[in-house]
Amino acid sequence: MMKVKNIQFETIEDAIALTRFALSLDRRNPKMNYYLAYFYAVGGKPRRSIYYIEQALKNGFHSFKLITHDRRFSEVRQFKAFWTLINKYHGASKIKKF
Repeated sequence: MMKVKNIQFETIEDAIALTRFALSLDRRNPKMNYYLAYFYAVGGKPRRSIYYIEQALKNGFHSFKLITHDRRFSEVRQFKAFWTLINKYHGASKIKKF
């Protein structure tokens, strides 16, 4: 069972389905894109997570420390594409790779 902001989900798939629905109402919502990236990361789908990280960053998500330090993104951070996005949207000099 997973809980995010007072909403409890039985499975990751439920969380993804509801978040995808919310995102269909507003594709440019940076928080919904972030949450989808988060759920895909937790669900073991790092490439899908990276896609939604990019969508979140494109649409104004600026919590770089959150995605570069949160342990649940640790598998995602192993991909060069992740660091390419972070450097593109935040600048290479400000981010430390782990």
